[in-house]
Amino acid sequence: MVSIVLPTYNGEKYIRESIQSIINQTYTEWELIVIDDCSLDSTNSIVAEYVEKDKRIKLFKNEQNLRLPASLNAGFLKASGDYLTWTSDDNLYKPEALEKMLDALQRDANCGLVFSRMENIDGEGMLKGLSCVPRNVRELYYHNIVGASFMYTRKVYEQIGDYDTGKFLMEDYDYWLRIARSFEIEYLPEVLYQYRQHECSLTETRNRQVLEGKVKLLEEELTLAEFENDILRMIYKELAEALFSLDQYAEMKEYLLKMRSISKDMSDVRRAVRISYVLGSTLSAVMKRIFKRKKNMK
Repeated sequence: MVSIVLPTYNGEKYIRESIQSIINQTYTEWELIVIDDCSLDSTNSIVAEYVEKDKRIKLFKNEQNLRLPASLNAGFLKASGDYLTWTSDDNLYKPEALEKMLDALQRDANCGLVFSRMENIDGEGMLKGLSCVPRNVRELYYHNIVGASFMYTRKVYEQIGDYDTGKFLMEDYDYWLRIARSFEIEYLPEVLYQYRQHECSLTETRNRQVLEGKVKLLEEELTLAEFENDILRMIYKELAEALFSLDQYAEMKEYLLKMRSISKDMSDVRRAVRISYVLGSTLSAVMKRIFKRKKNMK
C-alpha cells in the first residue's frame, strides 16, 4: 500500500482538486492522511466530505500550528504503507503517478527514492511549462532536482527518520540529501504531476528565507560528505550565486575562489556574479540597485 500525507493550512481553494487527483489514481491501494495545521477557512469541512465517502481518506487536526516539517512527521507517524509520499493542497497527481513510481521502486531493490518530471501550472490550471530534465541524479548534491513528485520506501523512512523541523523551507531538500547518502535514487522522465505556481506560493521575504536555507544546507553538506571535483565545483557555484543574491559579497568571492581552484572556467556562472567578482562589493551593490530600479520601472 502507498501512504500519502497531505499537510494543509487554509487550503480551501484547491484542496478538492488535489484530493480528487488521488481518488482518480489507476493504482487504488492507497491511504490519504490529511493533516490540517489549524486552518481558519473551510478546509476541514471540505476534507470531512471526502472522509465520509471514502474510507481510505483520514483527517487529523493539529492542536496548534506546527508548520510543514512537523506536520509531515505527524502524518507519517500514522502511515501504514510500505511506500510513502506526500503532496500539497494545491498540486495534482496525473492518473498513473502512483502506479508508475511504485513500479520503479519495486523493480529495483536498491532504489530508495524515485522522482518524476512535472508540469508547472498557474492558479487557473493552465500549463506554464515543464520541470527541467536533470543530466543525472548527482545534480541533487547542489540543486533540488527532486521537486514535488516522488515516492520512497518504508525502509528509507525507518533508516532516515523524520523531517528536520529546524530545516523549514528546506525540509524536503535536506531529506533527499540524507537519502542519497545511503540509497540509490532514480529519475523517471514521464510527467506524473502538476505543480501549481500562483500568487500565494512564495513572497519576496520567503524567497530570501529559501536562499538562506539553501546556503546553510549546502555548507552543512560539505562537512558531512566527500565529493568528486566536478560536483564540488558546482556546489561552490551554487553557493556563490545564492550569496550574491543575499548581498553577501565577501562570502560569494570566497566560494568563487574555491571554484577557480578546481577549474578556471567560470563561463557557467551568472554574468552579474562574475562582474561582481571583478568590481568588488561596493560597486556591485550599486549596480544591483540600479538594475533592480530599472526592472521595477518596466
